Amino acid sequence: MSSTRFAGFDLEEIYRREELRREKDVADQARKAREQKGHPLAAPADAGEPAHPPILAYHDIAFEQPAYRKPDAAGKELLTYDASLARLQKAGFQRHPRPHEAFGLLIGGLEGKLTAELGAVSDDMLSSYGEWLSMAFARKGKQFTCYTDPVGLVWDNKRSTYSKKRNFSHAGEQQFDISGKASGEFIDLKQFDEQLVRLLYGRLFSALPQEIQKGVKRAQIYLPPDGSIWPVGRGDFSWYNVVGYDYGGRASRGVRPAQNFSGGGNL
Repeated sequence: MSSTRFAGFDLEEIYRREELRREKDVADQARKAREQKGHPLAAPADAGEPAHPPILAYHDIAFEQPAYRKPDAAGKELLTYDASLARLQKAGFQRHPRPHEAFGLLIGGLEGKLTAELGAVSDDMLSSYGEWLSMAFARKGKQFTCYTDPVGLVWDNKRSTYSKKRNFSHAGEQQFDISGKASGEFIDLKQFDEQLVRLLYGRLFSALPQEIQKGVKRAQIYLPPDGSIWPVGRGDFSWYNVVGYDYGGRASRGVRPAQNFSGGGNL
C-alpha cells in the first residue's frame, strides 16, 4: 500500500473533510426544506442582505469558463500540454485542474449539487473534446508513477511523444504496483488500487456515482507504454476515463485558488 501523503498533504484528511462536507450538504438541504415549508426552526431571511454575483468556484478552486476556444469557434481548441499550460498561465490561471478537482465538479453535477453557473462549467467539460489534467503518468515495468502538477513536460513533434526537459518539476509523486495490467488499452477503474482511485476521483470506487462505476461511459484508465511519461487528460466528450497516453493535444482549461478571484461571470 502506498503512502497516504501526496503533494504535501494528507490524503486521509482530505477524504475525511469530503465526508464531513457531504454530511453538511445533507443538513443544508434539510434546512432549506424547512424554510420552504415555513418550519419554526427556519432562520428568518435578512431582507437587507445584498445579493452577490456568483463565483465559478468549487471547493476553493476557480475554474476557467468556458474552456479555451479560438474567437468565434464553437468547439474547444486542441493544444499540446506545454502550450496549454503556457496559455492558461498567461491568462492569469495557475495550472490545469487536478483529476480529483475536475471529477469532483463532474460528480457534483451528477448528484445535482451544483449551482446553475457551476453546472454550466460541468456541462462544458463534458462537451466537445476531453481536457488536460494537472498530472502525468509514467510507467517502468510494474511500477506506475503519478506526478501532480508537472512542469517541463514538452511535446516532441518529430518523435510524436512527450519528454522531460532538464528543469522538469512537479508538486508530488506517488507510486503504485500495476502488475498484470497492459499499457495502451482501457482497463476498468475497479481493477486498480483504491488509493489510486481516490487520488484520481476523490472517492472510493463504491462511493462514485453509478454513471462512473458502470455502463458505456464507465471510468477506465489508459496506461502509457513502458519507459515513457505522458500528460494526463480526461476522456472525450461525456466519458469519465483518465487517459495517460496516445493524445498529443487536448482541450485547455485553467484553474486558480478561489481566494484570488473576486468576480462573477466568465473567468
